[in-house]
Amino acid sequence: MSTSDSVYDIIIIGCGPAGIAAGLELQKYSSIPNFSILEARDRVGGRAYTDTHTSNSSEPIDLGARWIHHYRPENPLAVHHTPSDKDQFFHHFFHGSNTAFYDIDGSLLSESLLHEAESFVDDLCENMKEYSLDNEDISILDIIRDKYEKIQDEQMRRLVEMNLAYIEHYEASNLDQLSVKSYSKSDGGIKTCDLTLPIGLGTFMQQIVERNPLPIQLNTIVTNIDIPNDKNEPIRITKKDNRHCLTKHALITISLDCLKASSIQFTPPLRDWKQNAIGQIGVDVGITISLKHEPTYSPQKVNQIAYKKLTKSKCKISKKKTSASNKVEEEEEIENEFDDDDKNEEQHQLDKRYSENNTTNEDEESMLIDEFDFDVLPEVSSSTVNGMRIFDSIDNCQNESFFSVEVNGQKKYLHKQTAN
Repeated sequence: MSTSDSVYDIIIIGCGPAGIAAGLELQKYSSIPNFSILEARDRVGGRAYTDTHTSNSSEPIDLGARWIHHYRPENPLAVHHTPSDKDQFFHHFFHGSNTAFYDIDGSLLSESLLHEAESFVDDLCENMKEYSLDNEDISILDIIRDKYEKIQDEQMRRLVEMNLAYIEHYEASNLDQLSVKSYSKSDGGIKTCDLTLPIGLGTFMQQIVERNPLPIQLNTIVTNIDIPNDKNEPIRITKKDNRHCLTKHALITISLDCLKASSIQFTPPLRDWKQNAIGQIGVDVGITISLKHEPTYSPQKVNQIAYKKLTKSKCKISKKKTSASNKVEEEEEIENEFDDDDKNEEQHQLDKRYSENNTTNEDEESMLIDEFDFDVLPEVSSSTVNGMRIFDSIDNCQNESFFSVEVNGQKKYLHKQTAN
C-alpha cells in the first residue's frame, strides 16, 4: 500500500545533523522541492542526543556526537548558532589552555615538552601530506617509522604516541592500516576547528528543527530501497510497516554503522567498490564519562586539586556527613603513593614553575581539597559491578533511561547507556 499517490522530488533518509542540514538547504530554493525526511527514531538528532534528565537542563550531557565538525561560516549549521562565551573551540589534536597533562608517574608535563611533541608530530604529518601520489601507496606507520624509532626519550615517545593516537581515533583504524596517500584528503585541506556547545549538540539540533519546521516523519524505519533500471521511473522506498513511498531522488544520511549492518536492503545491490568502502572504513567506539561534583570547579581549580593530590606525600580530606540530628565531621589521612624525596631537580623546577603560574595561599589550597564531599549523592549506592555505577533509587522521570536489576536480593537501577 502506498503512503501517497504523489511522487516526492526528494526523500532524505535519516534526521541527524546531515539530514537536517540537507533539509535546510532545500528550503533555501525559491521553488522549494516536494521533500520529506524519514527518521527511524522517535526524535530528531540521530547520534546527537543530549541527556538533560540525569542531572538537569542546566547540566546537559551529550551521550553521542558532541561537536560541530569543521565549524566555519560555510558550515550549514553555523548560521543557526548564536555565539556564547561558553563555546569551546578545538583547533589542535588535544592540547588546550585549560588542560593539564600528567605523566604515568604523576609528574606534571611542562608546556615546552607538550609543544615539542606537537611540533614533532606536525612535522610527521607534513611529510605525509607531501608524499607523492606517483609513488606506491604505503601505510602511515611505514612513512613515520624511521623518525619515530629514533626517539630516545621515553617521555617524549609517550607524548608522540598520544598525538598519533588522535589520528587513529579520528580515522577509526590503526596507523598500519591507513593509507598515506589518502591522509587528510577527505577534509579537503580544511583546518581543524571543532565546536562544542554548552547546551549540547542534541539540544542544538532540536532547537533548529523547532525554529525551522521541516517535513519530518518520525518512527519511520526504512527497510528497502528499489531503484528501477528506467531512470524515468521513481525510486520505491519501503518502510517496516510495508507501506511505501515514491521519489525521484533519495538522499541517504544514515550512519556508517547502519550501512555496515545492512539495515537497508538496496535493489539492485550497491556497487562492489561502494560496499568494499563501507566494509573497510572504521567506526570509532567512544565512551562518554560524566562526573558530577558539587561545587563545580573551574578547569584551573581542577588542575590545582589534581596537582596537589599527585605531588604531595600526604593531604587531609574533610569528609562531612550530615544527619537530621547532628553533623559529624571526620578527617582521614590519605597516604599518597608518590614520595616527595624521590623528586629530582627537574621536577623541583617544574613544581616551582607551576606554583608561580598558579599562585594560591595555603588556606585556598586547603579549601580546594576540603571542599570535596564524597556524600553529595546520598541516593546513589557506592556499590559497583565491574566499574558500573548501581543506583539505589531514581526519579520517576528517569524510568525510561534505566534498567532495573536485582543485586543481593534488592532492586537496583542501571543506566542504559552504561549497560550498552
